Amino acid sequence: MILSIINNHKYKFVLYALIGLFNALLSVYIVDTLSYNSTSNTNVDKMHWLMLFTGLLLTLFIGLNLNTYLTTRLGVYVRHTLRDQITKKILNTSYETISSSGNHKIYAALTKDINDISSFISTFPFFMHQFFVLMCCIGFMAYKSLMLFLTPCLIFTLNIIFMSYLMKKGYAYYEGHRKNIDAFNADIKTMVEGSKELSQSYSRNHSFYTHHALPSLSQLRNSDFKQEIYSCLVDNWSEISTFLSLGSVLFIHLFFNVGTSADVLTFTFIFFYIQGPIGAVTYAKEAFIKAKVGIKSINNLGLGEIANHENKLKQLKVNRYNNIVYKNMTYHYTTGNHDFSIQPIDFYLNKNEIVFLRGQNGSGKSTFSMLLTGLFTPHTGQVRVDSKVVNSTDMSFKSLFGVVHTQSCLFKEVINQEGEIVNTREIIDFLKLIKLDHKVKVKDGLLSTLDLSQGQKKRLALLLAYFENTPILVLDEFAADQDPSFRRYFYEYLIHDLKAKGKTVLAITHDDAYFHHADRLFVMDNGQLIEDSKIPKDTHQLEKV
Repeated sequence: MILSIINNHKYKFVLYALIGLFNALLSVYIVDTLSYNSTSNTNVDKMHWLMLFTGLLLTLFIGLNLNTYLTTRLGVYVRHTLRDQITKKILNTSYETISSSGNHKIYAALTKDINDISSFISTFPFFMHQFFVLMCCIGFMAYKSLMLFLTPCLIFTLNIIFMSYLMKKGYAYYEGHRKNIDAFNADIKTMVEGSKELSQSYSRNHSFYTHHALPSLSQLRNSDFKQEIYSCLVDNWSEISTFLSLGSVLFIHLFFNVGTSADVLTFTFIFFYIQGPIGAVTYAKEAFIKAKVGIKSINNLGLGEIANHENKLKQLKVNRYNNIVYKNMTYHYTTGNHDFSIQPIDFYLNKNEIVFLRGQNGSGKSTFSMLLTGLFTPHTGQVRVDSKVVNSTDMSFKSLFGVVHTQSCLFKEVINQEGEIVNTREIIDFLKLIKLDHKVKVKDGLLSTLDLSQGQKKRLALLLAYFENTPILVLDEFAADQDPSFRRYFYEYLIHDLKAKGKTVLAITHDDAYFHHADRLFVMDNGQLIEDSKIPKDTHQLEKV
């Protein structure tokens, strides 16, 4: 991903590098002009010198600002492109991968890692300019007096070796620091999502700070200190090495009579001038370390490939089916020290039926629904749609299902399966059907509010799933948060109305008083799916509530 961005703009990088080289040569020429005229015994045409010096400075000023403008524009573009590509990769990544990676790591990738990577890429042309300045200055000193240059050249070589060692150590420390940032972001996520509980219970609040937040902060502080110390050590060594190089030149000149006084003065000018380029190269080294760690962190997320969403949407059609068969389907996962398995399952869904699934908490009902709808990938088994074997994680298969999860994320836009805004009149009619027309208004296909109770939020989630025109609706504990009146309405009328509209309804429920409304009833028990043929019969006729 990073290499492709650089490759797409390689000619710009070459152009900016050439501009940087021109500025570097011009900078060295200005230094030479200053040092030469300060030691010249000839009569200098002051006006000519002043005009030349002013012209050189003006040219350098234009060149530097042109380079700054171009590199800044490139940096902003790179930052935007990275965010855009990672956003597309996240949207094309399975829920299973994202949930296993951790939301806090995704947030860090979209913020810190992208900034670190783009900062290095955007400053790379500037770094090249400063590097060219450094090389031109070194070459110019060798040209002026090779013998005088040999000692600082040796110091430069040793400096490069030492800097390489510091870079290796710095990378290791920053990589550890980056992991500690992820750990602290996880605590921040807990603090935000659990703010009600932490505010309610002081003992919980204190325990969280003592056993989670404080250790994370301590680790973050220690790693931050180590990587900052190494960064400062590099800066300090760069400054010392400059004086060491300058001292060696004076030593060689005074004790061995190597070079002229003019050469020493030129070297002095250059040594102080290259403080800026040396600092820039040092900064580039730190930026490179951060970018390298950022790239590794993003790669470790296991995000999906970049997809063209518009093309995929055009290719996506509303799928129809008569039945879906799941054969010998299994799934296994580990959380902490707990292992859980969905046992080999044989299951089918027919078109236009109502199926209930019951079971104790932790029995595997929600995991089963994730497998059923393609959010999780079965470890064994196959899925057939009308006798044709399909990949259950393909978007074409997942588009068969509209799901209301126990904790659904709501959106204000009501769209159909083609991604188009739904007609306002249709939305209003469905709001009346789910008895929310007094709470939620609609304008241009947008819902007026999402600030509702948990049960009402689930009703809005049902509305959103319904209008995506999926033939199957999976409702995970939908009735659990509804008031008694709407719960009865849901079982005795709403699901039958959805069936009459051509929907297949799979409801995960504990409400045994309403099991008789199902065409088929299943029990999930410790990862095993069992069909319950004894559906209680209702003695009352179905009536509209």
